[in-house]
Amino acid sequence: MTWDEIAKMAYSGKELPAHASLLELGYYTALKQLYADYISGAITKEEGATIRKNIDTKLSIELQDAENRRKAYAYYQDAIRVCGILRAEINKSNDLGEVADKALQCVALVTGDATFYDHNAKKLGII
Repeated sequence: MTWDEIAKMAYSGKELPAHASLLELGYYTALKQLYADYISGAITKEEGATIRKNIDTKLSIELQDAENRRKAYAYYQDAIRVCGILRAEINKSNDLGEVADKALQCVALVTGDATFYDHNAKKLGII
């Protein structure tokens, strides 16, 4: 279901499907109330347009926030996966330099600090 379809449903008074997300329900409810306020004469067309713009702006912000959270979650899931591989390699290694190198990579991954590895690998003479 697209956001335009939800807006049309709110305008026509059609009910939102039961499987709609909380964000979809909030958008639908806000628009439905906006249309009801306009029809009842509680707000002018210009006021309605301004409110609609604010609703759409807030929706865009929420969608961008959700996308940012999804990307962060994907990054950390991948970091956990890679750290698992590095951990297995650390356990197999008898070379202290290799262990330190892989441990630094793990810390850099889970902290998201791209400079951590370079800074500390130079201190240890790894790079």
